[in-house]
Amino acid sequence: MKTSMTRLVLACLLLPGAAALQTAQAQLTWGDILGYQPPAEQPTYGRDRLAKARPDECFNGIGIDYPPLNPDGSCSLGVPKANQAYVWGLTQAGLDDASFTGDEIWFGTIANPLCTAPGGIFLPLPVLTVSWVCEYGQSMQSRRPVAPLPPALGDWRLPRSYSYNMRTRTLTDRTPNDPNYKAISGLRSAGSVGNMVFLAGPNFQSDIVFAAWDASSGSYRGSCRATALKNIRHWITVNGVLYAGAGRRVGDGAVLRWRGSIDQPFNGAASPSDYCGFEVVGVLPDLPAYFASYDGKRLAVSVWSDSQRETPDAKAAAPGDAANLYSAGVYLGPAFGADGQYTAADATAKWLKIWAPVQYDTDPVVAAVAAGGAIAFWKGWLWFGSIHNTVGAYQAHSQCSLPACYGLPANSTEELDLLFKVSRAASLWRARLVDGRPEVQLLYGETELPAFVPGTKTFEMKPTGWTPRYGASGLGNPFLTYAWAATASADDLLFGFYDYRYVFDVRLGLVPGPPTPIDPRRGYGADLWRFTDAEAPAQPEATLGLGNFTNYGVRNMIRFNGGSDVILGTANAMNLEPAGGWELFLLQAPGKKAAAAAPRR
Repeated sequence: MKTSMTRLVLACLLLPGAAALQTAQAQLTWGDILGYQPPAEQPTYGRDRLAKARPDECFNGIGIDYPPLNPDGSCSLGVPKANQAYVWGLTQAGLDDASFTGDEIWFGTIANPLCTAPGGIFLPLPVLTVSWVCEYGQSMQSRRPVAPLPPALGDWRLPRSYSYNMRTRTLTDRTPNDPNYKAISGLRSAGSVGNMVFLAGPNFQSDIVFAAWDASSGSYRGSCRATALKNIRHWITVNGVLYAGAGRRVGDGAVLRWRGSIDQPFNGAASPSDYCGFEVVGVLPDLPAYFASYDGKRLAVSVWSDSQRETPDAKAAAPGDAANLYSAGVYLGPAFGADGQYTAADATAKWLKIWAPVQYDTDPVVAAVAAGGAIAFWKGWLWFGSIHNTVGAYQAHSQCSLPACYGLPANSTEELDLLFKVSRAASLWRARLVDGRPEVQLLYGETELPAFVPGTKTFEMKPTGWTPRYGASGLGNPFLTYAWAATASADDLLFGFYDYRYVFDVRLGLVPGPPTPIDPRRGYGADLWRFTDAEAPAQPEATLGLGNFTNYGVRNMIRFNGGSDVILGTANAMNLEPAGGWELFLLQAPGKKAAAAAPRR
């Protein structure tokens, strides 16, 4: 294989984010990449697209100033471009308040993640494909004479904040005119309790900015920049208390409890401040990425190794109790107090680690960059998936000089061999406490995985020690590398995944430009899988992007009014596609009436 093809494949896998589009399966082959076809969809939910990103610019060529956008979203010169790509944070306001009359659904976005992530890693050279463009230093924002953006951020656009009223079916842009807000790279998280809504995300200095609204009136309540924090990912409300998970600058992670009010959302704290009035009620080894309530009695969290302190050298050199050496995994918190809450007194309590990637993956360097994915409590079990950073595993192996690491590949053949051998698809698991001890089961995964043979340039298949109950990792799809969202009701459990095949095919030149139609056999689009029986395999609710093949991920899901219907937000960074940009869906549960007419809880 030519070196240029190897680098093209590697670049393809870098999207979007440091742990983004990757290859997969027990041992990936070109046959997997070129020959996979998805199973037929078996939908049970009704699908109603509530809102969609609209074009916000006109593109007329790399390095050319943007022509005006017409009011109807068309372009007299150039083509429409939709920069806002993800429903990146999603929440519902007004739960359990029968008098609430505001907008229920609130969410924040990020723009052009296919561009902003790689631009921060490699020399950002402009890219133009059949479906998206990344201008980097040639963008209008990077070429402007006053306050130009650095090339790596040339495709950044101000993230937007939205609310959606389910009764009137109207979308409202809530983006504030706020200096703190204008430095946010994207709104990665959202949380709410009662009328209070927060959208939050990192800014250009890697602080976390919280923006607050009163959802009953839609009024903006201000912002605060938290200097002790560097990342934020997920929120949860349990027993009337709002919690958030954040990575801290000291290198660990914190569970934060909101202590403010509508009038003082930051509890009187100034901006900037360390925690913006939030109270630390739990400490974890690294970033708490996803939350679930374990039977209403404690919190469960999946953790990412967000910091750089877990170097492959250190981990490869310490083969002892690896499950405790690695931060990433799934943890159970201490039991709530008698009031069903965590307080500052719980901040020193130990969290029980019930699963770690290294307990499954046979290669310790690959395990070092894997993480816990979406989690949900259902039918007495905590269900969770994994997230895999193939490029991170490739870089860890190639940049480490210890015998346990591959080292720098000598040629393109070694580059591809290493890349394929460290690729993993998402696995699915479930766990529960039995007499205070965790019982863990693998639902979808592998009995063997490639492991590097120290002192050589080879890998060998080694047993994982697990036998999956239902099937292979990725639910048989080598392109599902993120278990990105999960939500449970009394009737079923849904997992939403990240499917990178379309982006991969575009990068490899396998997708023709218009007017040639897309090959339907390629099976492009995000996957949504459904469990309806705790003792039976999952079924494919959607495998083709919910009717839009450019939707490559189910990024967020919540149960509307805490019931069976689902509000779903997609990931779609195809900024030049007519169907590009985020989408917001209502999935109406089988046999249910329209959610807009349902009574509030």
